[in-house]
Amino acid sequence: MPIIWRDDMNVGVEIIDHQHKYLVCLINIIEAGVNCHLEKSLFVEQLSQLEAYTHFHFDQEEKFQVQNKFPHYESNKNEHKQLIQKLGEIFGDLNSGG
Repeated sequence: MPIIWRDDMNVGVEIIDHQHKYLVCLINIIEAGVNCHLEKSLFVEQLSQLEAYTHFHFDQEEKFQVQNKFPHYESNKNEHKQLIQKLGEIFGDLNSGG
């Protein structure tokens, strides 16, 4: 089931909200590919795009949080680290034939 963006998902920072919307689009594309039994090489390509953009976004978001003294920076950074690790595991499993 695709993720439908809702206004209550906005964090109130335009650039971050746009990046979050793009991440949702990438996730929805991957989900559609799974549901349509997308060819593995195309699926790997889509997952690779998600992984790269996720790294970019988390870096941008964390820099913004540091600059603006975001009170939950450390916990958010740890969540990012866990998500990146999980995404890496999925990507690794897929590349190894898992």
